[in-house]
Amino acid sequence: MWNRNSGLTQGQPSHNLQYRWLKSGSVYQIPYIIDPASGDVANINTAVNTYNAIFSGIIQWVPQSTETDYVDFNLDPLDTSGLGNSHIGRVGGILILLSILILP
Repeated sequence: MWNRNSGLTQGQPSHNLQYRWLKSGSVYQIPYIIDPASGDVANINTAVNTYNAIFSGIIQWVPQSTETDYVDFNLDPLDTSGLGNSHIGRVGGILILLSILILP
């Protein structure tokens, strides 16, 4: 399925290579920061550590240092829905991961 926001197409891994995160050795790395206003930063760090343990040797979240392409976890601490929104892959520049507050 094609994603109109990112241009990525499912099942075509050789296309859209510019959207892949860069490798360090044989491991893809996703640089990130956590916005301090995101609320439960410890919980976000736990999720990052769990992800890194599951995908060890394949893809890892790494703290952003000098990279210009990175993910910014910018979550609304009042939103407990568990939903979020972001582009897929490395789009260039800061990729902001937002929570989505859905009101009844």
